[in-house]
Amino acid sequence: AQTNGFDQKIGDVNKFLLNKNATTAYKFLNDNNIKYIFVGKNDTLTSYGFKPAEKPYLVKVFDDGEAKVYRVK
Repeated sequence: AQTNGFDQKIGDVNKFLLNKNATTAYKFLNDNNIKYIFVGKNDTLTSYGFKPAEKPYLVKVFDDGEAKVYRVK
């Protein structure tokens, strides 16, 4: 909450999580220089319905059962 433009950034992330268009989602990640996505057990990302394993622009690079890390292609 102490980040400049916090409310706008939260809105942008929420749009990304709900985005069904892979091209637009990939552009969001690139435009924001996001290289990795970390997903923990019971993560809020997945509770929003985000399924990183199904995203064509992500590659799983780590999985220990409790946490997963995906790299943006």
